[in-house]
Amino acid sequence: MTISFYMNCVSLHQLPLAREVSMLVTGVKCTADGESGFLYVDAGVGGQPMQTLKASDDLGVKVAKIDTEEAREAVETWDVVVTGLRDLELIERRESKGLRTFYYSERWFKPIEIGLKVFGLKFSIPGWVRMFAPRYGRMAMRFVKWANTDPGARVLAIGPHARRDFLRMSVRDDKIIPWGYFVSPSVEKRCRCRKAGDPLKVLWAGRDIPLKHVPDIECAVALANKNLSKEIGCSLIDTQHALFVTFTKLTGVSPAVVREAMREHDTFVFASNAYEGWGAVVSEALEEGMNVIGTWECGAAPALLPAARLYHCGDERALAQLLEKEYNNELPQCSIGEWTAKNAAKRLMEMI
Repeated sequence: MTISFYMNCVSLHQLPLAREVSMLVTGVKCTADGESGFLYVDAGVGGQPMQTLKASDDLGVKVAKIDTEEAREAVETWDVVVTGLRDLELIERRESKGLRTFYYSERWFKPIEIGLKVFGLKFSIPGWVRMFAPRYGRMAMRFVKWANTDPGARVLAIGPHARRDFLRMSVRDDKIIPWGYFVSPSVEKRCRCRKAGDPLKVLWAGRDIPLKHVPDIECAVALANKNLSKEIGCSLIDTQHALFVTFTKLTGVSPAVVREAMREHDTFVFASNAYEGWGAVVSEALEEGMNVIGTWECGAAPALLPAARLYHCGDERALAQLLEKEYNNELPQCSIGEWTAKNAAKRLMEMI
């Protein structure tokens, strides 16, 4: 059995699953010609700085650049390719050879933001209007034809909104697999010892950009604290610039520091809007034993959390009410459950 991951970059979001699949492949019975292997192919087209690693780092899997002979052979001829790239020429060549291709993607129809500079206004329109652009529409129809007719095709939809987008495009339901990003497990066991009425330590971490709605968290914490006997403490960690708010703000920290902060806090708040395709930090918080409150609009929260822990992005009062309920232990507990890299690797192998 030979499997290749073909991704835009060597990403922290992909490596945990890649490592687990690689481990399973080495234990799988060899194919008739005696081959068995795993290769992570780096397309070298970039990614977010905090998520992108170098092939020279200790990655735990074999990595090759797409411009090497080894990588080109892997994506063209190996038994299975898992890819996040819309390389339809490659996908169709693999289909003609009877090879399996699993396409891995966030939603295609994220909202389109439009700004009117004269009036300083911003609004968004539904992402499906992209289908009216001739080039995009032709590309989407070509993708759908492959997904629906190739027996080896699977569409791994990152989050429930991505799944709905693919259904809207007319991808067959049986071809779509609910999926996500799968993060590294925690290195420590966590004891949830907090009792109702004890101080509640809230955390947010990420890039402090508009789609993350960080001010909503600050406002909601302030609103909730008006009604509580002990204040909710809130820490905000900006992973991109130098930001930690009691309110503590930290900035420019490593992923390891974020994971350590998660082990020192009770509840993670994820306030992002519909431009957030998944939100791997939600998975990380759950792996670290935190409870999480998140928005309906992002990818990870509605996939991983109980509905009682969700609110609509921008509704600061609804978030404040959820924080009060969390403070009083009135919300259901949550956990990473089946959404681990190890379980995802087993599911992936079962599709083959």
